[in-house]
Amino acid sequence: MRKILFTTKTCPNCPPAKDLLKPFSDIEYLDAHENMDLVSDFGIRAVPSLVVVDDKDNSKLYIGIDDIKMYIQSI
Repeated sequence: MRKILFTTKTCPNCPPAKDLLKPFSDIEYLDAHENMDLVSDFGIRAVPSLVVVDDKDNSKLYIGIDDIKMYIQSI
């Protein structure tokens, strides 16, 4: 399973999202502006966005702090 948090340097909600995910060692942190191909592939329109890709390449998108918190509570 692959977990990617897309952020930007100017996003005020991105540092708190990173803090929420600190306990998880398997999170990739990517700048959305520097990874526009992946942003487009996953249909990301806002940051912070967490993408979780399962072993069958199915992806689920969690947009914003509230969605990311819901994801954390579900695992």
